[in-house]
Amino acid sequence: MVRQAVAERQQEVTVRGQGAVVVSKAAYEQLTAHKPSLVEFIRQSPLMGVELDLERNNSLNREFEL
Repeated sequence: MVRQAVAERQQEVTVRGQGAVVVSKAAYEQLTAHKPSLVEFIRQSPLMGVELDLERNNSLNREFEL
């Protein structure tokens, strides 16, 4: 079962109705690796510091199709 988890993919196991999953060490490390928070993700962006034009168009007349 461990060989199959390493060579192929996770293996599901049940014992008396209790379920468990056997995964490779690489898959486990990927699942438990540190994932950055949204703030960390944005701070690491290559676009950090780029100025955005967030000014809203306040005109009353806008063209649109129905």
